[in-house]
Amino acid sequence: LYRQLGLARVYYSAFHPVPDTPLEGHPPTPLWRQNRLYQADMLLNAYGFAAGELVYDEGGMLSRQEDPKQAWARAHPEFFPLELNRATRQDLLRVPGIGPTTAERLLAWRRQGTLTELAQLKKAGAVAGRAAPYVLLAGRRPQHQLSLW
Repeated sequence: LYRQLGLARVYYSAFHPVPDTPLEGHPPTPLWRQNRLYQADMLLNAYGFAAGELVYDEGGMLSRQEDPKQAWARAHPEFFPLELNRATRQDLLRVPGIGPTTAERLLAWRRQGTLTELAQLKKAGAVAGRAAPYVLLAGRRPQHQLSLW
C-alpha cells in the first residue's frame, strides 16, 4: 500500500461492534492485535524487514505474547550475538531494543571510539536490557539481568 498508493502513514483500528448494525453481536477485537499491526508496520517500513521475514503462528497470525521484532530475533539465533562495533545500520535495526534513531547514534559514536558498555546503549536511546542478550560490545557479552520468560 505504501508503494502502490504512495501512502505516507497507515492507521489501524481494532474492531468495536456498533449497536443496530449487522455486526453488533460480534466480539470486539483485542487491542493487542492493533498494536501488533503497528509494530509489524514499523518493521516493514522503518526497519527494512520484508513481509516474509515476520514470524507468524500456525494460523498465519502475529504472536500474541511477543512483539514481531523479538519473535524474529528468537527465530534467528544464527544472526546473534551481533558485534555492535562492526554492525551495519541494517544489522543494528535487527536487534530488539534498537530503533532507527539509536542505530544512527551508535554509528556516529563508533567513529569517536569503541562501544564497550551497556550504559552507552542506554544513553544512545536503546532499551538496553532488551538488546543485551543479542549483542557483543568489543567482543564481550554485556552483563545483564536475564528475562524471566
